[in-house]
Amino acid sequence: IMSASVAVGPHHLTLFNLAMSFDDYVNERHAGEIWSFIQKTVHANQAYLLMGNFNTLGAGPDSPMWDFFTGQYKLKNVQACNQDAWAELHPIWPPSSMTYSPWFPTSRPDIVFYGNPARAPGRPYLKPIRARLSKAETVAESYEQVECNTSIEVGERWEIGHQLSDHAPLVVDFAISTWEERGAGRAADSSETTS
Repeated sequence: IMSASVAVGPHHLTLFNLAMSFDDYVNERHAGEIWSFIQKTVHANQAYLLMGNFNTLGAGPDSPMWDFFTGQYKLKNVQACNQDAWAELHPIWPPSSMTYSPWFPTSRPDIVFYGNPARAPGRPYLKPIRARLSKAETVAESYEQVECNTSIEVGERWEIGHQLSDHAPLVVDFAISTWEERGAGRAADSSETTS
């Protein structure tokens, strides 16, 4: 698991990115450790994002990892409490939510979870406002080889010699405001997250 703390306007968010194993037993053992790490890392007044490849075979409630990270399943008396950004905006089950594989979608291993701090004045409030999948073909339209150590500028077309991934990119836009502003329908900033 990788983590970073970022400032978005006056708010500070903690971002976590991970790639879990294909082995369900290993994942169950690590899930509790990951949740413990998140709880120790995130300050009480911070919102956070937990995203990555959870290597789940299902699309949601049929996956033990999804159940654990959304708080519907306990592991050794540990219970997480996150929201699934995609599920907040879309149904989980149609193939349009599946990220693996983009050519023959069968599962949803790539997930963006988020969590808000306890409700209190001035604390940030994250809300997903748009979630979409990009087709892998649109990421790499040209198949010319890029040499190693080539830097790519933001917005520049990335021409590669092979497909970037066997997963469809999941892009989620979030609005961030305070708990007080959320009731007024105002969003201080928005940010985009890609898993």
